[in-house]
Amino acid sequence: MFLRCACVVLTLAWAGCAPTSAPSAVHVPGGPGAAPTPTANIPPPGANYKAPPATPNSPPGPRHGLPAGTANPRTAGVPPSGQPARQVDLVPANARTGAVGGSAAAGRPAPAAAKPAPQRRAAPQKLTAVAASKLVEAYAGRLGQYKVEILTARREPQFFRIEYRVVALGGERRIMFVTHDGKYATRQLVDMQQRTAELNSDRALTDCLVSKGVKLFVIPGEPKSDEQIASMGPFGNRVLINCSGSFKANCAALGYKAFPVFVWNEGSEVGLKLRAPMAADVGCK
Repeated sequence: MFLRCACVVLTLAWAGCAPTSAPSAVHVPGGPGAAPTPTANIPPPGANYKAPPATPNSPPGPRHGLPAGTANPRTAGVPPSGQPARQVDLVPANARTGAVGGSAAAGRPAPAAAKPAPQRRAAPQKLTAVAASKLVEAYAGRLGQYKVEILTARREPQFFRIEYRVVALGGERRIMFVTHDGKYATRQLVDMQQRTAELNSDRALTDCLVSKGVKLFVIPGEPKSDEQIASMGPFGNRVLINCSGSFKANCAALGYKAFPVFVWNEGSEVGLKLRAPMAADVGCK
């Protein structure tokens, strides 16, 4: 009995001290000599990830596939939790104000603003011949200082022709032209077409006199010389020679002591010579 118990005790002690099996090796994935790890049943990273709820104007991501910087159309205008809904205005601001670039109704360009109607200028007031005469009477008479007698008053296509005289100033007959609206008046009207023709004729005659060697020696201030100067017209200075003052000695040296003196290529003549006879004498028309 004692031997049996001792054998049992030894057997149990040996079983508790001896290893029951060989230690297992530690598996390192991908290590040397390791078998390939099967992946068929391993889910990809992030497969169970759920994106948080989108907020208004949140940055886009792969969840809706829009370009960067574009809000998700499914969540645009959705306010965060606890905030009132906000109305999204999809109409351009310039369409609401009517500016060029869009129409609130159908996206068409805004119609151009209507132009204001042009304001018509008031027609100038037309005078009568009697009213024009009153204006001339007030002007020529220095507002009543002198008595003015209206002789004739005639309406012309562009003006009134008023003939009058101032009694206190000798009664000389004068003419004044007054526009139909009474704004302007003048004592002389110039026919531009006629005056231009006269100037062309005067210049052509003077050119001819110069070509014939015509010279007129005069002393300005003396009656006969002044009349000679006036008869030569606007281009007469081309043939006039002044013999007054310090120039008188030069003219005397040429033998001219009485004036005016008319000289041309074929001779000379002392005394007043009007332009028409002079032109005929030298062969100018």
